[in-house]
Amino acid sequence: MDNRFYNRRKELGLTLEEVGEACGVGKSTVRKWEKGIINNMGRDKIVLLAKALKVSPLFILQAESTERVLTNYDMQLLSFTDKLTAIGKGKVLDYSKDLSTNPIYSLFNNDNKKDDSHHLTLNAAHKRTDIEVTEEMKQHDDDIMDDENF
Repeated sequence: MDNRFYNRRKELGLTLEEVGEACGVGKSTVRKWEKGIINNMGRDKIVLLAKALKVSPLFILQAESTERVLTNYDMQLLSFTDKLTAIGKGKVLDYSKDLSTNPIYSLFNNDNKKDDSHHLTLNAAHKRTDIEVTEEMKQHDDDIMDDENF
């Protein structure tokens, strides 16, 4: 059984009733769509379900989807970029390309293979309050933070 509809509905935090309302059907019909009991939907229902689940109609029609489904995070990013001019969108694209080639931020290595070996590093620390910090200690900390190899 294909759980794409169910998983997407849950990901969006929608109830059966909410999806049914958006599609003009009852929750039992939505449940049957999710379980694959009804797989012969009318064109109008396909479009309405796609809108409710924030996916393309192809996602609804495909038996198994290879299409990427937009997450809430993706939708939020799109809503911000939709407010930008063409120049602003170009800057976002350039910045994204730059970040994606930086091993600190990218999930992929130079061969475009997924690389999960990156770990977060400490970039800042809070001021010490448990001891009295001398000027020499402050200078030592500043030297460490300025060291490119640290």
